Amino acid sequence: MLTIETFDQADLQKIKTIPRSIKVTLLIFLLLCVPFSFLFGLLGLTKKGHGYWVTTISLLAVFTLLLMFVIIKDYFLYYRDKTTRQKYKGEITIIGKSKGKGEKIVFTDLPELKKFILYTKEIFDSIHVGDKLDIEISKFSKTILKLDKDKINLLNEN
Repeated sequence: MLTIETFDQADLQKIKTIPRSIKVTLLIFLLLCVPFSFLFGLLGLTKKGHGYWVTTISLLAVFTLLLMFVIIKDYFLYYRDKTTRQKYKGEITIIGKSKGKGEKIVFTDLPELKKFILYTKEIFDSIHVGDKLDIEISKFSKTILKLDKDKINLLNEN
C-alpha cells in the first residue's frame, strides 16, 4: 500500500534539477532522429521523390514536433510535482520486468504505480521478480526519490 506524503526539501531539490527523462529524450533525438532524417533524405532523390532537402527538412520538422510534444508533456508533469509537492511512499512488490533489449521497465503490484522506468542497468539487474522494495516516487513525473531493497539504498546516494 502506498501513501501520499509531502516532499521534504531534499526531494524538492531532486525535482528541480533537469529531469533525466528529458535528457534521455534529447539524446535519442540527437543520436537517432537527426542522422536518420539525413539518411531518409536520400529517398527523396528517387524517381518519384520530392528532393533531398525537402524530404530531410520535412522529417526533421516531424521529429522536432514530436520532441517538443514529449518535452512539454514531461515539463508539465515535473511542474505539477513542484506545485503539488506530493509523493508516493511505501512498499511495493515486483511482479515483472521488461524483456526488451535496452528497456528497464519494472512492473509492480499496486494500481497507483503499475510500472516505472529505471535509468541504470545496475539497479535494474539487482531487482528480481518477487522482491519487496521500499520506494518514494513523485506522484506525477514518477521521479524515484528513494529505492531501498532489504534496507540497502539502491540509488547509492547518501
